[in-house]
Amino acid sequence: MKRFLIGMGALCIVFLLVSSATAVPQAHSKPLMNKIEEVEAAEAILGTDNLLLKDIGSKGLIDLLIQLITVIIQVIMEIISIVNSIITVFNLVNAVIEALQMLFDLINQLIEIINNIFNPSVA
Repeated sequence: MKRFLIGMGALCIVFLLVSSATAVPQAHSKPLMNKIEEVEAAEAILGTDNLLLKDIGSKGLIDLLIQLITVIIQVIMEIISIVNSIITVFNLVNAVIEALQMLFDLINQLIEIINNIFNPSVA
């Protein structure tokens, strides 16, 4: 009976140790997991290709201003590229309209030539 009680006590101690070993990390990791989720949410909002915020670090205000000016110049270059594309489309539409006008003039001249062939004037 004494051995049985000692064995049961040892078994209970083993269960207590296993349960406390599995419960402690979960209790202590919950605040850490909340912080990790907040950081991941902030990273998702900022995106991975935001070079301006990723490269700031501890460089200083002048480097930040240089990066800001570089970003502004890149945005202006993109706007210029878009405007050039729009101007190219307008020039293409203008050329198509001029070609159609020329086609109508040539059709009009062809009708006049055919009309002169079938109805010659006696001048």
